[in-house]
Amino acid sequence: MDEVCHLLDTLNSTIHIIIFTETWILEHENELVNIKNYSKVLSCRSKRRGGGCGIFVHDNIRYKAKEIFCDEVNSLVCVNLNIENEIYSISAIYRPPNNATAAVEKFLNILDTHMETLNNKIIVGDFNFNIIGHINHNIDSYKLIVETNGFFFCNKNITRPTSASCLDHILMNDPANKYGR
Repeated sequence: MDEVCHLLDTLNSTIHIIIFTETWILEHENELVNIKNYSKVLSCRSKRRGGGCGIFVHDNIRYKAKEIFCDEVNSLVCVNLNIENEIYSISAIYRPPNNATAAVEKFLNILDTHMETLNNKIIVGDFNFNIIGHINHNIDSYKLIVETNGFFFCNKNITRPTSASCLDHILMNDPANKYGR
């Protein structure tokens, strides 16, 4: 966290939203993680290190925590931002690289339910589904849920060079087509 704070101090502009996935922060460590001039919303495991995610919102943005979920496997945090009297939802998600059918189905149900809740939503996460290259049933199901809920992939490039894979995704829905595709 010290490196992030140092980087923020060296920038000439303000970063308004910072999203972390796979934070490895346990619930009892929550109060130890702070960034000056930011409020935080974290989803932390209670018993086992690993996973987790968090969103840090700069103090000049009004926000409200919408959803915090952690089942000791999957993690999700969502905040509603009020920007110029318009509500935007920003979510952070972490799903471990477990491809067992039951684990994938559970995650996809969580994701599907979450995606249905609001428009003007951006979801950032370590999904551990490689959307480039080899496709399988799990990835097809994931892509179908994304598309059925009106979202699209903002990134389709390699995010993990060692395996030439794209496991970290930025998803967005844009019902009014404000931002183009």
